[in-house]
Amino acid sequence: MRGNRHRLENGTSVLLGCIAVWTLFELPFELIFSETARDRIAAILGAIIWLLLIIGAISRLRFARSSFTFLCGLSSLVIAFTISSEYAVSTIAFILSAVECLLKAFAFIVLKSIWIERKIDK
Repeated sequence: MRGNRHRLENGTSVLLGCIAVWTLFELPFELIFSETARDRIAAILGAIIWLLLIIGAISRLRFARSSFTFLCGLSSLVIAFTISSEYAVSTIAFILSAVECLLKAFAFIVLKSIWIERKIDK
């Protein structure tokens, strides 16, 4: 049982690392599509916050992991509801948002599954 949990934790760290890489990959596109300086600053600050939460979640900080899990769920819902309008504007924005939505939804499911498993084990 302990070995499976350790593998799951390693897999979770890889998933969170993928989200971090995707956040950095997507940032230049967000800056290009931003219309104002305020939008660009918001995109940069948003990326910094995501990266800090990812680092905290990988480091097993409870607040960071809980916040990251909640924001992944919320973010994937928001993206899912707005993704069709992005397709009308830009295919690139649609693809970037679709990948982000899938990564964050998967992270939400995995992190909640770990939380539920730990509650059951206690």
